[in-house]
Amino acid sequence: MMPLPRHLRPLARVDQRSATAVHCHLRLHGEAWLQLWFYGTLINNTVQPLADNPADSVRLVAATPAGASALFFDGSQHGYEAVFCEHHPHAAPAQPRLWRYSDDVYRIHLQLGYNIDFAAEASAFAANPQGEVQLADGSWLAQADAQADGFDALTVRLEDSKGHVWTVFAADLA
Repeated sequence: MMPLPRHLRPLARVDQRSATAVHCHLRLHGEAWLQLWFYGTLINNTVQPLADNPADSVRLVAATPAGASALFFDGSQHGYEAVFCEHHPHAAPAQPRLWRYSDDVYRIHLQLGYNIDFAAEASAFAANPQGEVQLADGSWLAQADAQADGFDALTVRLEDSKGHVWTVFAADLA
C-alpha cells in the first residue's frame, strides 16, 4: 500500500489505497469545500499546460474561502519526473499569476498513480548505506519517501455541492 507523498500528508485524507494508487481528498484548515486556483490554461473546464508545454508547467493550489492556501501540485517539483529527472525546461515562473477555476467551492479529489516498478529500477538510483536514494536535485531521501513522492500519474477531480464530479486535470508524470 502506497503512502501519501510527503507534501500532501498535511493536506490530504486518504479515501482508498492500493499497491498502485492512492485516492484522497484535500482538507485545508479543517475545510473540505475549497477553491481551486491554477497556473496553466483552462480548456473545456480542464486545466492544461500553457501552449505545448508538458505537465511540469502546471501548478494547482487549494484555498479556503477565507484565503488560506496550499500548493498541492507543481509539475516541476512533484511526481516521478520532478523527483528523479534532472531538467524542467518548462517550469512555471517562481511567482506565476494564478487563475481561479470559478467562483464556486468544491471538494478536491486526487488519484495518485504508482506504476513504476521501483524494485526493477533500483539499480538506476544512487543509494547510500542508510537506504536513502539520491534525487535529481542532489538531495538524499529515504527510499520509501522517494517512492511515495515519485507518483507517475495524477488525476484531479472536483465535486460540486450537488454531487457532480468531473476531471479538471490529468497527467502522466513519468
